[in-house]
Amino acid sequence: MHGRHQTCRSAVSVVSSSGMLGKPQVYRYVVDMLTPENAEIIARSLRIIPDISGVAVHPRRGTVEIKARRDMQQQVRMACDIAKARFRTRV
Repeated sequence: MHGRHQTCRSAVSVVSSSGMLGKPQVYRYVVDMLTPENAEIIARSLRIIPDISGVAVHPRRGTVEIKARRDMQQQVRMACDIAKARFRTRV
């Protein structure tokens, strides 16, 4: 069993040295024409992406927040297109 844990640590070290592991950050985007209905579509679209660990969509504020290890602006833009909302900018 000790050998199994040793292998896991080695695998994590390899991934970490390549820059894939890091602390997830919150990225915020401003989205126009955001309604409760298309906010739900955006949230569902983003939650299926494995690289995104958290999603919050605020229709009243007109913002989309994601938690990820890297900026996922392209994916947020696509989700907005699918939901018929207008991506404005990253904050």
